Amino acid sequence: MPDDSIRSITSVSKVRYENKKILKWLFQNIRLIITKNIISLKKDVVYLTVSKDDQWSLQSKFPKHKIVYIPHPIQSASNKEDVLDRCENISTICFMNLQEHYSVNPSAFIRPKTKVNLNDLHNKVNIIFHGSYSQAWYGKYMYYYGKANCKAVRYVEDFEQFYNNIDLIILPLAAGAGIKNIVLNSVYRNKLILGTEEAFSGIPKEFTRKLIIDSNDDILTKINSEVECLAIKESCNILRDYLVVEHTEKAFMDTIFKNII
Repeated sequence: MPDDSIRSITSVSKVRYENKKILKWLFQNIRLIITKNIISLKKDVVYLTVSKDDQWSLQSKFPKHKIVYIPHPIQSASNKEDVLDRCENISTICFMNLQEHYSVNPSAFIRPKTKVNLNDLHNKVNIIFHGSYSQAWYGKYMYYYGKANCKAVRYVEDFEQFYNNIDLIILPLAAGAGIKNIVLNSVYRNKLILGTEEAFSGIPKEFTRKLIIDSNDDILTKINSEVECLAIKESCNILRDYLVVEHTEKAFMDTIFKNII
């Protein structure tokens, strides 16, 4: 199992309901009932999941089942260099992989909540909104800030090149469970990364505490503070070291052999 399917389906269902997609909400609830019944009935198998967080979550729901954490191998080569030395070197920020059924409400996230001075930041930073829901995020950002140096990108032909031009990745997720591929690839490529708590689900919280945000104001506060920026850099480096050591092919195969063979 890639994640805690119960938690994942529940979170998607919640977003569908909040967006008033009633038929899709009903479909998710039917999925939830079927998934719960299948897992409940299959007690004589070993369930492998790729996140310790999801292992604990599943075990609490199914205490009589055997649920084992399995570290999946690294999906991208790791860059051993440090991430950006200073936040003042950030030139491009990307809100990545925005999808209606996984992202938080763009208006609630982007709406200014404090009197943060945006002028200096907006004069030097380009902002990209990427994904199928990017136009909605772009529209809200222009509404609140009227910033010229931002754009919406639904589809990218050369994702490798697109990734290389980004300094800070933002993941404002409301749904989904387990370690995200974008989190993994961002860490391996030494990109600074910030996201909601859901974006880092499946990773021990001591590695991500400094990387969690709830609003656009949080982003601005963090990258405008030298102390906060240093904490982000250190957290990204520590997180990378953890992932590189934890997610090896040997650890993956050892877990399979131990529990299946």
